[in-house]
Parts: sequence; structure tokens; C-alpha cells
Amino acid sequence: MDSRLAIRRKPNFRDEERALLATLNNLEGVTLDDLAIIHIYDVIGADSAGEDVAALLAAVVRDERVDEQVRAADLQATLTSQAYLGVEPLPGQYDQRADAAEQALRLLRPSTAARIFSAELY
Repeated sequence: MDSRLAIRRKPNFRDEERALLATLNNLEGVTLDDLAIIHIYDVIGADSAGEDVAALLAAVVRDERVDEQVRAADLQATLTSQAYLGVEPLPGQYDQRADAAEQALRLLRPSTAARIFSAELY
């Protein structure tokens, strides 16, 4: 089973977004009203019962106190209605975020065969 998780900070914890928005608006000719940073995790080859994805979401990629999961419909609406920039490692380039998530998942569920790839969506 393949799955995509999209994680964004809750409104009170979006300091990184506010800082990046201020930095970009200081550039000549740039005027942005809003900015979102969404962390994307693609889980490939997870178990069909969804236990790998549930464990990954509950204990690794999201802290319920500060993060919220972006629903697939909301993510799709963002991609079709707004300008965005997706950033991911090049093939062969080390992906620290995905590697850490994959290792943590293997600690939680040693029998998993899931592979994880990550990206950021601005």
C-alpha cells in the first residue's frame, strides 16, 4: 500500500513560515500575502492494514501538540488553485528527513518493508 502524508504546523507554531514570508517580502519586486510550508512523506510498500502509516503518523512525523495533518482533498485543492514550489532531494542525494523517518518506523515495526521519501511544499 502506498500513502502520502502531508504535515503542517498548527497556526500558533508557524514561526518558520512567518520568518520566510518576511524574508521573501524584503526582496525587491516580491509581495506575498501568505506562505505555507507543508512537509510531504511518501510511504511506499507499507502494510495493507495501514499499521505502518498509523505508527509513522502517531510517533514519527507528527507531534499532535504542534502539527496537523493536511487532508488529501485540501492538499489537492492547494495544488490546483495556488502557486507552489515543491522541493525534494535529487536522485542519489541523501535525504536525512526520509532516512530518519524510515529508521524510526523500523524501530517501531521491525517487520516493515516500507520505504519513505520526503519533500517540502511551499
